[in-house]
Amino acid sequence: MTYRNLYIGSKDRNKLDKLWEQVHSNGLPPGPIADPYRRMLLKDWKRCTRMGIDSNMQKGVVLPEEYYEEIKKDKEFLLYKAMPIVEKARHVLSGVPGILILTDDKGTILYITGDPLVRSKAAEESNLIEGSIWSESVTGTNGIGTALAKATSVHVYASEHFCRGWHQWTCAASPILSPFTGEPIGVIDFTTLAIDYREEAVGLTHSLASHITTEIGLQMELERMNLIQIHEWYSSRYPSDSIVVLDRMGHVVRSSTEVSPADCRAYLAGDTAAASPKETRPIYLPGTETEIGTLLVDRQEDIIWVLENANQELVRISHTLSQCPEGESQDKLPSFASIDRKDRRVNYTLQAVAHEIRNPLTAVGGFARRLADSLDPQSHSGKYARAILDETLRLEKVLSEMPTPICVQ
Repeated sequence: MTYRNLYIGSKDRNKLDKLWEQVHSNGLPPGPIADPYRRMLLKDWKRCTRMGIDSNMQKGVVLPEEYYEEIKKDKEFLLYKAMPIVEKARHVLSGVPGILILTDDKGTILYITGDPLVRSKAAEESNLIEGSIWSESVTGTNGIGTALAKATSVHVYASEHFCRGWHQWTCAASPILSPFTGEPIGVIDFTTLAIDYREEAVGLTHSLASHITTEIGLQMELERMNLIQIHEWYSSRYPSDSIVVLDRMGHVVRSSTEVSPADCRAYLAGDTAAASPKETRPIYLPGTETEIGTLLVDRQEDIIWVLENANQELVRISHTLSQCPEGESQDKLPSFASIDRKDRRVNYTLQAVAHEIRNPLTAVGGFARRLADSLDPQSHSGKYARAILDETLRLEKVLSEMPTPICVQ
């Protein structure tokens, strides 16, 4: 396996130590640097200086327990797919001094396994534990953070680390890449003492990371088959809904043709001002409680849904208007036309009833007629529209019995 990253290759500890001491005593040298390896190190150290990293840092930063538990819950799928692979490697590496580390895409350690002595020393002397964070912006150049920053395999050895506290360690690390976007979603790191530096360790982490990426890709492709089927089912059942189906990592699997990708991205980013409100529903693997995706439903222009609710209200109003008092027959119920309207209060009441019912009824009837003309009468949507139209016509007939109110002197 061939690597082009300059962090990978033979190391000279004495030269590295001298360079680190020179830089941190006298500052970064001015002018161009001919040697590409030194140029890379100085560039990375300069980046750490600009970020305000303390080069004398001795211990890593540990996140609050409750925050770490939230991260673990959010990265449950990564843990689920990666841990068996990491554990299998641990058994093969039994007796090799070193620890295997799994992190998320921000450098937070999710899982550690390996040699108990190395693990204990890493925890006590460097806070290299589950729940600590190792992004470059927090702990300077290191295997985990630099693999994420460069999105490639690295082997950060001894005083190649920006912080003095990590000089006793050597860290080979490779990013776990999303099978769909190619962006880092985590890191596999092999850390051991600098005196036990093993050049081949980076090949191990690269293979493990690739294996995990493949497993995640396979799992998500299987899940995508289910998500596509759910999209097709929902679209056929509710053709007026604007919907987006996302996989468990938030990538769009399918969406309605009228949905704007920019609007969807704005909504997912939490920009509620730029995106219309949507209803969010979890999608589960059939027959299980495993959540595999999310359904976003935009009902803002869903006329069928609006009219379903309108139909229920129309039925209720119609039933109320036509209901007979207890003990009386339907033919004895007075009509609007037969009501004595000479009383001013009755007259005003008729005007109010007409105003409150006639205007919305006209709007509902208009929508229902348009839908009934454009939809297949045998489809669910066509039947909904026809039922609403029938109820609307019946109420319009009731209102037609209400003559224009007379003026009472």
